[in-house]
Amino acid sequence: MKIVKLILIVCISIAMFSCKKEMATEQNMRNDTLYKGVIFVNSNPPGSKIYVDSMYSGLNTPDSARGISYGSHSITLKQELLPDTTIICSITENIIPNINVDYYADPKNYGSIFCQSFPSNADITINNVSTSIKTPFTFFHIFPGKYNVKYSLKNYRADSITVKVHGSQTSPIYITLEDTTVWVDYTTSNSKLPDNYTVAIKGDSRNNIWIGTASTGLAKFSGNKFTLYNSANSGLIGNDILSIDVDVNDNIWIGTSDGISKFDGANWINYTSSNSIIKNNFINVLICTVDGKTWAGTLLGLVCIDNSGVQLFTKSNSGLLGNIVSGLYADKEGRIWVACGDDGVCYLQNGVWHRLNDSNGDVFGRRTSVFAEDNSGAIWGAIDTMSIWKYYNGVLSDATIPAIGSKINCFVFEASGDKWIATDANGAFLLKPNGTLIHYLGGATHINSTCVKGIYIDKNNAVWFATFKGGVVKYKR
Repeated sequence: MKIVKLILIVCISIAMFSCKKEMATEQNMRNDTLYKGVIFVNSNPPGSKIYVDSMYSGLNTPDSARGISYGSHSITLKQELLPDTTIICSITENIIPNINVDYYADPKNYGSIFCQSFPSNADITINNVSTSIKTPFTFFHIFPGKYNVKYSLKNYRADSITVKVHGSQTSPIYITLEDTTVWVDYTTSNSKLPDNYTVAIKGDSRNNIWIGTASTGLAKFSGNKFTLYNSANSGLIGNDILSIDVDVNDNIWIGTSDGISKFDGANWINYTSSNSIIKNNFINVLICTVDGKTWAGTLLGLVCIDNSGVQLFTKSNSGLLGNIVSGLYADKEGRIWVACGDDGVCYLQNGVWHRLNDSNGDVFGRRTSVFAEDNSGAIWGAIDTMSIWKYYNGVLSDATIPAIGSKINCFVFEASGDKWIATDANGAFLLKPNGTLIHYLGGATHINSTCVKGIYIDKNNAVWFATFKGGVVKYKR
């Protein structure tokens, strides 16, 4: 019983002590509030941090700072890129001071931008608005903030940078513009090219450049604009492009790993194993001929598409040497040359198949994938082993050229006698009629990928290179 009474006394004592402490705390709070004031702080633009006597209040303008003791205090506003602004304010009972800071009204809050390009005389655009002013130039009375400044100069690649302008400071912008007088490269970092891994390139009669990528679809370059076509935003059958050509009606034909697509600029038609007699959708190579036909090499035969439909040539129903078609070419006589992998080379002329034989009468069985025809009418073929053969007037021989040190991916022969060669591991070469071999890789050429997949010469005589990993390069001769 004594123990119970003791516990009760202790509990009552603790409760009385707690009540006294709470009453004392509330009294102190009333006393603190009684002798402290409020100040309203605003700024234009808003968002400035409010400091009271050099201590951050945790508030941003516009807001009211409370619990400030009566007397004189320094109120400092801090905002990114702008000079600090400090005001001495006196706080008294029953008066709420108002502080309004208009940053726009004070000239010292403004900064400047100095623009200089190399070379000079470039047009200056700020935030996508032309200034009609050329470099070098200094823009004064610029309110602090972020500005995108772009320099444009003919025969140089336009370049831009985003700069922060601080109050009472000058922000210099120095840009060395890339000379595009002769060489221009287009990559994902400097243009809207969707993929640096390009594998095929052709042009149409309007000088649009069509670029096949390894995994992101087809890109059209028109003027200075890229347009992307893929299986998600168009009727393109697949995004892994393997070959491109343009027919006599300016239709674009695209060979992919999923079949063939035909694009007339508005409509798409696809040819696959599911809607035609095509047996395999992997299109190694595709060409369009002057008679309006399109030929495609697959892993299971040769496909021919024309107005009458789709025809399939295989080893079992034609003179095709093998079903794996690795190369195609149409020469000036209308012959269709077909490389059948390890099974050799044949050609179709006036409906009759012919084998290409070497000097001792055996079937030419080396793996050929690339063809071209020179001014004399000789057919050239590139073999995976890095050698080149030539067929002229029924005679097959090895072509003699300086060593290029790599497998050949593409031939483009010009009427001038110049022979362009794209290689798999050593850039591009130009073989002149006099036998001089010019190497294009790195340096001023902008061909920074050792693997060049395709070459195309446009209506303005510029040479285009589709490179694997290095985007597309244009050589303006």
